[in-house]
Amino acid sequence: LAWGRPSRRVEIVGEQGATERWDYAASRPVHVSTAHVGYGWDRYGRHPGSGFGYGPDVVYLPYRRAAVWFVDGRVDAWESLR
Repeated sequence: LAWGRPSRRVEIVGEQGATERWDYAASRPVHVSTAHVGYGWDRYGRHPGSGFGYGPDVVYLPYRRAAVWFVDGRVDAWESLR
């Protein structure tokens, strides 16, 4: 509860019974080089022509930054990336 609402809840059922894991997600920027091909209409209804471009770009990759495991409704374990 101290970490707030989880990004995802996973229920695990096994021989020991049911457990639940709450995952907390974050994202990190990754710098990449991309190629762009432009043609067609833009959002203002203009035809910008065609062209080709290559340059740096940033994409954001998600990852699990923390998780909490519950057994019978009580915290059993937790992990957090530093």
